Amino acid sequence: MPSTAYAHLIRIGRHRAPNLITSAADQPEILGESMRQRIIKSKNVLRHVAAAAVVILLGATGAIAQNGGEADAGKAAVSDAKKQGAGTARADEYVKAAQALNGPAGNPECVLVGKKVVFLVWREDPATALRQHELYDRFGCPGNHIPQVLRCLTRFTDKIDDKVPDSLKNQISDCWINPAAQPESANVTQTPQTPPNGMAASQPPATPPAAPPAAK
Repeated sequence: MPSTAYAHLIRIGRHRAPNLITSAADQPEILGESMRQRIIKSKNVLRHVAAAAVVILLGATGAIAQNGGEADAGKAAVSDAKKQGAGTARADEYVKAAQALNGPAGNPECVLVGKKVVFLVWREDPATALRQHELYDRFGCPGNHIPQVLRCLTRFTDKIDDKVPDSLKNQISDCWINPAAQPESANVTQTPQTPPNGMAASQPPATPPAAPPAAK
């Protein structure tokens, strides 16, 4: 009886052994396929993350470029407005000089170069001033006008301040058009004081005439 049971167990083992061997042989393939699926999923996730990062980076770069372009455009507009304003002011100055001055001193080329000569002399740059003065002479501009303008500047030194932008240039422009200009304090004349209540000022008593000599 035991031998019969043992033989039966052997037959069962022989029957199941191929299945067990087959399942053991297939297990690495199953594990490998599972790992491949996980790797593929991880790669897909990384691709999506990388694509999202690229989109965000491109958007940020575009926003920065747009802001930078707007800032540059604003600066260019301000610069153009300043240049246009400076050109208009210079044209007005030429017209004013031509109306105020008789002769070549009111010509635009004389105003332009002559003011540079005065500016350089005032800034104690005689070498550059002499070169500009040669050009000034070639234009046929009056040489005596520059000393007059310099003399005018000496009367307005209190209005020339290095801390005030263009104070020197503005005063040179005023003196170029009117070299005989005087400070306002020099033009103020003292007016006689009027007595209160409209009363005339008291006059000293008149000296009576001397009596004629007595006849003898």
